[in-house]
Amino acid sequence: MKTPFLARLLQSLQHAGQITTGSPLLLAVSGGVDSLVLLHALAALRAQVPLALHVATLDHGLRAEAADEVQFVLATAAHLGIPATPGAVAVPALAQAWRLNVEAAARRARYAFLARVAHDTGARQVATAHHADDQAETILLHVLRGSGSAGLVGLRPAAPFPDEPALTLLRPLLPFTRRQIEQYSQEQGLQPRHDASNSDTRLLRNRLRHEVLPLLTGINPNVSGALNRLGRVLAVEQDYMTQQFELSVLPHTTTDGQRWLLPRPLFQALHPALQQRFIRHAALALAQSLHLELELSHERVVAAVRVAQQGETGKRVQLGLGLQLRLRQHMVCIEQHLDAD
Repeated sequence: MKTPFLARLLQSLQHAGQITTGSPLLLAVSGGVDSLVLLHALAALRAQVPLALHVATLDHGLRAEAADEVQFVLATAAHLGIPATPGAVAVPALAQAWRLNVEAAARRARYAFLARVAHDTGARQVATAHHADDQAETILLHVLRGSGSAGLVGLRPAAPFPDEPALTLLRPLLPFTRRQIEQYSQEQGLQPRHDASNSDTRLLRNRLRHEVLPLLTGINPNVSGALNRLGRVLAVEQDYMTQQFELSVLPHTTTDGQRWLLPRPLFQALHPALQQRFIRHAALALAQSLHLELELSHERVVAAVRVAQQGETGKRVQLGLGLQLRLRQHMVCIEQHLDAD
């Protein structure tokens, strides 16, 4: 039976053009309430639309219960008649090898696993269970970090998959709040697993979820909706800025995979918003090609713009992780420099 939840989910998928035929939709499922609802709801929608599904579930090697949760997901998928692929990694060892914190290493390992399963199964789209409250937390987190408007867009319903341009990352549950998802779970009699680490307020995102957002809700009962609306408004504006960047700046850049170059006279004639966008675009693209997790602060970008506008040939500005802006005679150059900070 098609419930209001399922009808809204189907509408969300159709509105975003997120239903494709000819390849499976890969679902990232952990066994928690959000991903379990995503799995159950999409399985139920197969009666209305031609959805071929495949489940991927990963043990990150961080909790003793994770192996049992993988088995739970596999059993649930089998009960629904959906094929599933399990995986296991040792995130603490990867974090040390990659010189990342555990959260960043877990995210990279998870995306690498999902990409591998997508290629093995022929999937072109990967769906995660991010929802409206995750979006509010993400935007608030970016506010605290002083992110620019691009960061305040937050999560997109459909976005390029990290490091895999042939794949699309989908978030079908973004229109739903955590309460709505939990209500669907209760109505359907689902028995999700609980990850105790989600209650650890030593982690910033958990502190926002359990302490800060409830406090803000006392000021504005719809603070989650307000933050989501902010993200949607800025998404439209960012799309316009991206279009302008691609038309007026990107055709004049050159890159060989090791550096990005833009004629300095053209850079100096640009609006500051496009100057900043070039530096961010080039630095983040270069970091991605080098498999670096770059957190590029607004302060560094502004400092780099100032040098590119006024500095002498040879002047450098460090952008982090060994990346720098360097002024050549007639070029602004974003490159890797091993002696940088």
